[in-house]
Amino acid sequence: MERDVLRELVTVGSSAIEGVVTHRTLRHGVGTGALVSTAAGVAVPTLIAWIAGIPVKPSALGAAIGSLGSGLYDAIALRPTTFLVWGDSHGNQAIHRKVIAKMSKESGADFAVFMGDAVDAPGDWRRNWESVVGPVKQRMPVYTIRGNHDDEDGYARHAQHPTPQAIRLRVGAVYTIGGPDDVPWVARHASNVEGPVVLCLHRGPAAFVEEARGNADAVRSWLGPLLGRAAVVLCGDQHVFGVGFLGETSVVTAGIAGPKHYRCLGSQPEGWECDGSVRGYLRVTVGDKVNVSLVEVDDVPVA
Repeated sequence: MERDVLRELVTVGSSAIEGVVTHRTLRHGVGTGALVSTAAGVAVPTLIAWIAGIPVKPSALGAAIGSLGSGLYDAIALRPTTFLVWGDSHGNQAIHRKVIAKMSKESGADFAVFMGDAVDAPGDWRRNWESVVGPVKQRMPVYTIRGNHDDEDGYARHAQHPTPQAIRLRVGAVYTIGGPDDVPWVARHASNVEGPVVLCLHRGPAAFVEEARGNADAVRSWLGPLLGRAAVVLCGDQHVFGVGFLGETSVVTAGIAGPKHYRCLGSQPEGWECDGSVRGYLRVTVGDKVNVSLVEVDDVPVA
């Protein structure tokens, strides 16, 4: 089951065709220097084949993009950018296998963002992390955010892309944010971006459940003016599917890839939506507009 969850948010230009999609992950700034990776000789032909429409295995494409350098990912796509968002598996293998099974059928996704809480406790970190992120990483680049249940040492050892990350699109950009220390860098970078800005973080600025009220207040405070710059904020942590609006910014929470589900607040602001019964992930497309779709996975059999 699938449904669109946002109205049209941003219109940029008249063309639905995107040019260069550049995934830039330099922590302290975005450079423009030449690629110097020795693997570029293999990666570039693979990317050219992909651009030309020649079938390329997702794993080969992901390896080609990844081989271009540890801090810089360049790819070219003559279509809107699509990425997947999932999180809060909390070490539950049965439910998460359903999510992965559905995600593995996606075609055309450029990258994915894991919103945190791969584990429920620090123990057995490596097994849980690899089972959550590994299958998706084989198909596309995966950017990750540390959740409040993910212990710092384990995350530092296994996460490939510490926050903040700037995933620069032809029009607009996607950012991963781990906490208040990341905001100044993201704000400076976003000030030079034309088009929609999408923020990804574990705990969000809008509360859909009672347990999140205090955290949401704190996140709104440390995001500051950056919140108003964003077209959409994507987050997890609350274990429900929720859509809300803070001024002109839409907030979508979808930490629903695991067993935990909280009770939605009894009274939601007008126009907001909350559903604690669904499991799944988000598909986000950024072109001349931003579209967010909820993909439910309860009907996917466990392999």
